[in-house]
Amino acid sequence: MAPRLPRPSRRARPHSDPDVATTMNPSRTASLKRIGTDWFQRAIEVPHDLSLRSATRLREENPSASPTDLIEIATRRFVRRSSLESAAVGAAAAVPGAGTAVGATASVAQLAAFVSEAAHYTMVVAHLSGIDLRDPSKRTALVLSALTGREGAEAITSGLGIQTLAWFRSSFVNIRTTSALQFNSLMTHWLRARIVSKATSGTLARLLPFGAGAVIGAGLGRSMARSVVEGVRLALGDPPLCFPPEALVIDVIAEDAPPTTREIPFGALSLPSPDDRA
Repeated sequence: MAPRLPRPSRRARPHSDPDVATTMNPSRTASLKRIGTDWFQRAIEVPHDLSLRSATRLREENPSASPTDLIEIATRRFVRRSSLESAAVGAAAAVPGAGTAVGATASVAQLAAFVSEAAHYTMVVAHLSGIDLRDPSKRTALVLSALTGREGAEAITSGLGIQTLAWFRSSFVNIRTTSALQFNSLMTHWLRARIVSKATSGTLARLLPFGAGAVIGAGLGRSMARSVVEGVRLALGDPPLCFPPEALVIDVIAEDAPPTTREIPFGALSLPSPDDRA
């Protein structure tokens, strides 16, 4: 039996979804918006030691497995967990007396948990791909990129004129830390708006009665997880055939450090409006 990927800490708080909030008591909208200002940042920050420990444990429990094998194990666990947790929120709507407000609150809390688990999964895959991201800003950048899936990868690479497959590994890891911080600010604003937009319909669908929400929720959770999986693959490319003797260490690069490669202006990236629809 395949080992379970250790579950990350769920310190994230529920996210503010303006559309869902208005289906509850309108007076709660302002307070929910305030909650949404800080949970996202906490959810995407995965301690280096935690993700490294998870990746190391998988390797120890499967000493003959290749990086591809271990990433497949981690992926199956992540997708299945996301599907089950999303379905559970939908099933809660069928409980007599639960009410729309309770169901909606559970749904946005589940979204926060999903972002946290997606961040953990992303960093574990990076370790298994032979990349040791010690620069916190670049760890965050990879997580943000993974959460945007193919949509984000294509928006980033087309805006900068670089190849899509393995764009993060080939073009981002050697940029200065200050550029990574600027990139993160842009991506956080863009991604937060898109998460709210895409989660709204899913939140409401999971509140359907008689268990229909559970079925829809399972599909939504699976779809969200697979989008993250694709985002990670596009950012890092295919994993190596075998583990390298030493991981590629990516540490903080100071502003005055000489560039090791031509630095692409990620910090000046122009992203589509959050109101745009693909």
